This record gives sequence, structure tokens and C-alpha cells, in this order.
Amino acid sequence: MFPRQTRTDATETEYRKIAERIIRDFECSACGETLEAWFSQQCKELRSSTIRKYLAALNFYNENGKKIKIRNELIYKKNKLIKPRTSAKKRKSLPESIRLELEDSLWNSTCLFSKLTSRWLHTATLLGFRPGEGDSIEIIFVSTGVYKFIIRNSKTTNGRSTGECRTITLYNLGDMDLKKILEFLELSKIARARLTWCEVYRRCRGRLSKQVRALKIKGEKSITLYSARHQFAADLKFRGYSKVEAAAAMGHSSDRTAGTHYGRARVGQSRTIVLKADQAECKKVRVHDDRVFSLRSRGMSMGM
Repeated sequence: MFPRQTRTDATETEYRKIAERIIRDFECSACGETLEAWFSQQCKELRSSTIRKYLAALNFYNENGKKIKIRNELIYKKNKLIKPRTSAKKRKSLPESIRLELEDSLWNSTCLFSKLTSRWLHTATLLGFRPGEGDSIEIIFVSTGVYKFIIRNSKTTNGRSTGECRTITLYNLGDMDLKKILEFLELSKIARARLTWCEVYRRCRGRLSKQVRALKIKGEKSITLYSARHQFAADLKFRGYSKVEAAAAMGHSSDRTAGTHYGRARVGQSRTIVLKADQAECKKVRVHDDRVFSLRSRGMSMGM
């Protein structure tokens, strides 16, 4: 299974053991230095990925009532590490012209994972799901052109979502869009019968990267499967949805997240499809600013 939670019970148990071992080794060293200074010295013998893991463990230990002082930035600086920001390398938009070119070329392949990637890009742009949520989508027919989608939230720890699942309803969903969504769900089911979802995701990611190179699509940042989610957020902003409804539709517990970390309204696109988030989930969103995003398409119905 693709990990449903960023920090699981098993992860917390591992972090606790790592932190306790580090503190025990520090106390046994009797070096006369602070834990931070001693740990920084030990880091010189470790790989960068191990240092980051150990820091995460110590921070978790500190969050749970243990009074230890570790400044991440100081450790990074002393060991000449660059704090990882993979999102900075990814493109936070997926223009329709590029998406359609990728969709068509991938769909024409005989490879299952290429076809799945094609429909993944289309469906994620409409539903905004995270890669880890792709095999958890349930579709419910409401009436002609109206469908409800239930998506299991992958980030449910530490109060980062409004619940285990989120529900969004699409109105005016055309036959072609519906066909591509159903194809995505069917292909996902076939792929999931063969492999874990984590492996399915890895293969689709590889197919997309290969196709971007084959089509010679230029850009400073990489187009990824997550770019479709960014485009989903940008479209909501462009069409003037409230920050609360955007948060609920994306599975966020705060109305700030989409506005700060996701695609901008200037790259958003207009659609005839109208989206509506579940109002009960909207009420669970922590509100810091109840205004709407800048309206770029004032004639568009927003399904509020």
C-alpha cells in the first residue's frame, strides 16, 4: 500500500527508539558539550539522509515533552547540508496544451502504466487528489452530469485534514471527462491487482518523466503527477472559490495551505464544470481568512 499517513504509529515508535539511543550515547560520552554540539560532531560521519532522519526523530522526541535543544538550521549549516525542498523543483501548474499533448501521447502507448498516467493527469486535474490517494477514489452517480467523489485523505495525522475522507461533487461533468475518470479508476484497479500502489505510482512517475523528455517539453521545473494537483488548486483560485471551500476540496484543515504552497490564480483555467465541497467538511476547516481568491472569471458559477 502507498503510505496513508506521513507519520504512522510505526514511524513514531522508530523515532522514539532513535532519539533515546542518541541521547543515551550522548550521556555515555561524558564529553562535557551540549547535546547539539556533540550531535553536530557525530554528523560528520553520517550520510545526509541519516542526519535528516535523526533530526526528525529528535524533533519528534522534543515535541512529546522531552526538553532537548536541537536547532535544525545550525546542524544543516555546520554539515554543509541543503535543507531538502523537493517541491521547489516541481512545476506548480499543468497548462492545458501541455497536459493534452502528454495525455494523447501516453494514451497511444500499449503500456498499461503509460495509459494509466494519461488518465491520471486528466483525473487529478479535475479532482485534485494526491498521488497516494489515487487508489482510494469512490464515484457515486447523483443525477445526469452530477457525480460525487469520495477520496481518502492521505495526510490525516497532526490535524492536517478535516477527517479520514473528503467529498467533492462535480456538476456539468461532460461525457468525455467522465469517460477518462472511469478509465483511470479501471486502469488503477488492474494495476493495483499486480503491484502495490507505491510501485504503481513509481512506474507512472517514470513514464511521465520519460514522455516529457521525449516530447522535449522545456522548463526550469519538472512536470510531475503532483503538478496536476497544483493545477487543480490554481483553477479554484482563478474561478474565485472561497479559501475554505478550496481547503476542504483539497483535504486541508487550514485555509492557508492552498494559498501559500500551491499553484497561483494567474495560471488557473476556466471550466464549465462546477465543483462543490462538502459543507460539513468546510465547517471543520480552520479559518484564518474567509475571503475568496481573486476573481478572474466573474461570470463563472462557483457552486457555493
